[in-house]
Amino acid sequence: MKKFEKAKIFLCLFFIGLLAFLTIDGLYYQHGDILHTYIRGIEDLQLGQDITGGFEVIFHPVGGTATEIQLRSTKEVLQKRLDNLGVQNYDLYWNQDSSSITVRFPRQQQPELGSYERITASLTERAVLTLRDGIATDINGKPTGEILLEERDIETAQAVGDLATGGVNIQLNLTADGQNKFDAAAARLTESGQNISVWLDDQLLSIIYTRSAAVPVITGESGVGSLTAESARALAAKLNAGSLPVELLAGDFWVTSALLGATSLKTLLLALKASFVVLSILMVLLYRLPGATAAVSLAGQLVLTLGAYTGFLAIMQPTVLTLSGLCGILLAMGLGVNTHVSISERIRQELRNGKNLDYAITAGYKGACSTLFEGRIPMVIAALFLLVSFGIVDSVPSRIISDLLGSFHAGAAEAVYSFAFAILAGIVANYIMGVWVSRIMLRSLSKYPALRAPVLYGGEKE
Repeated sequence: MKKFEKAKIFLCLFFIGLLAFLTIDGLYYQHGDILHTYIRGIEDLQLGQDITGGFEVIFHPVGGTATEIQLRSTKEVLQKRLDNLGVQNYDLYWNQDSSSITVRFPRQQQPELGSYERITASLTERAVLTLRDGIATDINGKPTGEILLEERDIETAQAVGDLATGGVNIQLNLTADGQNKFDAAAARLTESGQNISVWLDDQLLSIIYTRSAAVPVITGESGVGSLTAESARALAAKLNAGSLPVELLAGDFWVTSALLGATSLKTLLLALKASFVVLSILMVLLYRLPGATAAVSLAGQLVLTLGAYTGFLAIMQPTVLTLSGLCGILLAMGLGVNTHVSISERIRQELRNGKNLDYAITAGYKGACSTLFEGRIPMVIAALFLLVSFGIVDSVPSRIISDLLGSFHAGAAEAVYSFAFAILAGIVANYIMGVWVSRIMLRSLSKYPALRAPVLYGGEKE
């Protein structure tokens, strides 16, 4: 039994080392072109927009207000358009109180997406599709022909090749009712020598010659010009996403520079490394062996906190790490140092009061940890409240804060959430590493006769 107690120090060091290795490098398996992830590493960290750079814009309905149904429908259309554009890791939510919709996404790596202005323009296009009788327009250029088919009559739009011309067209697949309407209109207009026109936001897209048309096809002979494979697929995707129930106007927006975020990240990481090294040296100098175990457990606390952000296991959800989250990690490390200082001071005090080493270690952890536990409860409750409040951006607490701040946006919600998560994860990691694991290590070291001198634990030299 005594030999097992001595071996616990090595088991703990192995456990922390293995945990650090898996948290940093992860665990993956490559099978052909498929990469299976079992444990996420540091490379899988999801960095916030304030680090990577990005864009956030608030859309307001033209006219100022919109119903809940309109906002929900608009959100669904915008989600489809963002997916079709290839925008990744975006956040989108609507606020019924202000009748606004916020879209935010990190800096895009794909050059084909174009500028933020192009993406914004693609999102705000109303994209109302109509098929009309003839191509007549009023003095303002708006179509005046009778509406024959609307969006509800169209199931899907599909880019197809034209064998006759070698070009690319867009075929509109209609509902059963829509097909009946189209057949009846085509037959009627054929007799009068007229054609069907396709309009998008009152702009002429194409003309359908009724004499030979079995289904409506956008050929690009008018309005859109010659369709390429890429432009046809993009237009078909836009039509499939549907039209916006309300016309949107891009209002407030924020652009975060990736260079600024990278500089801030580098500064915070440097501060984290420097503070860890300095604190470790001070702990060892002041408290000897308790200080050494404290330094090791602090490293374990940092590893556990980073593992919480990555989700560690692939089946768990990762959390976005922002600059505020890094500040939270620094603060949590400070709380960890406070825990070890309290424990080490209590051990030193018991030794100087004449208690034996085993009693001093037990009393040091028991007394200090109960006090610290009571002191951490308010912080845990506050962190949980922030996580619940800002984990749901459209929750009542976030709306209240939004009203108080006047210009609260999703980036602030992400920053607060990341900070609260760092505090909560840091406190949990501190109790695992700073209380449980460090106690096991220190008790294991105290079983070695050469390491039982009180002076090694902060006591006076005999």
